[in-house]
Amino acid sequence: RYLSTGQLGLVRAARAERRALERRVAPHLVTPLPLVVAVPERVSRRRVAFGARLYAALSGFRDPPGRLLRSDEARSLAPYLRGDLPQSCLLLHEATTHDGRLTLATVTAAARRGAIVANHTGVVALELVRERAAGAVLEGRPGEGLVTLRFRAAVNATGPWVDRIRGLEDPRARPSVRLSSPCTTMPSVSPTSSTSM
Repeated sequence: RYLSTGQLGLVRAARAERRALERRVAPHLVTPLPLVVAVPERVSRRRVAFGARLYAALSGFRDPPGRLLRSDEARSLAPYLRGDLPQSCLLLHEATTHDGRLTLATVTAAARRGAIVANHTGVVALELVRERAAGAVLEGRPGEGLVTLRFRAAVNATGPWVDRIRGLEDPRARPSVRLSSPCTTMPSVSPTSSTSM
């Protein structure tokens, strides 16, 4: 999908991140996942083969290359596929992880190295210096009060609420993400942005 829209940098970054997770950061939390992609009849095999080569090139050819499969090969790998398969399918070598366990492992490792971890804490305001965030006002659970945190750099890793935090820095900021499903319920305390001190 991202290759077809020309987002090569995003694909390259995602491939590098996956490789780092499965080889260095958390190999015990990453499981290989062969992926069979059905190729519509209107897309030429030549174009698909080029896309597979480009996908491999963006990982520096460090991962097994994708390859075209015939329908019978695809069915042997994924026998639950529908009967009206196109002439060809593409086999890609991907991986999967459990997001929750990976997040906990990351937070635990950061705490071991001296990071301060504050669960159930949300950003309610940002302190701006020359129009850049230099501090954040944090709120915990009801009754815990507010805390101001100052920093040199911050990472907004708030998932579907990323634009809410961006809006605290610049109310004119245009949305940067489009949700794949409606996210109408905001938590009582929004997720905090990860902060690098």
